[in-house]
Amino acid sequence: MGITGPAAIAQERSPWFGGAEFGAVHQDRHGNDQLLQNGLFLQAHAGRRLTRVFATRLDVLRSSINKRNDDFVFVPCAPLPAECPPPFLGPIRVLGIVAGLEASWADRHILLTTSIGPGGYWLTSRPPGARGFAMGLRWTARGGYEVAPRVFVTTGLQYHRLFTDDGSPRWMLPLVVGIEMR
Repeated sequence: MGITGPAAIAQERSPWFGGAEFGAVHQDRHGNDQLLQNGLFLQAHAGRRLTRVFATRLDVLRSSINKRNDDFVFVPCAPLPAECPPPFLGPIRVLGIVAGLEASWADRHILLTTSIGPGGYWLTSRPPGARGFAMGLRWTARGGYEVAPRVFVTTGLQYHRLFTDDGSPRWMLPLVVGIEMR
């Protein structure tokens, strides 16, 4: 069954779409058990429809995981005379840009999308000695409900795989809610 009703009319009117999302993010500790794993995720995106199903999209994102309270942290240290550096307790902050392809399906008031694409990720707050930039891949699955003509409330799950060095997070898993205009 094809796209029908108001969703079909809305898709015919404008090939452009955009939206914003926020939510919780869970990340890899990459061997550092002292780091917190949960934080805040923000994202804005825009895209242009190529066909009724496929589109290109550009995402700008920010992930922020706060610093751990260091009042009661114990980290084993090598015996003297070895130097014992303080453990990295955070924060971890990532800024990213992802360009990719999206497949979407809309019927009546329901919207389903999935997208995949490569991205560049800047680790603006990171462990000492870690690289400040990493390439990566992002996959997203989202669903939405139309609350007004061409306006959808969405929720989704994302997976970001970062190709980082030792000490930086290798993956992020945001669970987000947002709004999108199509």
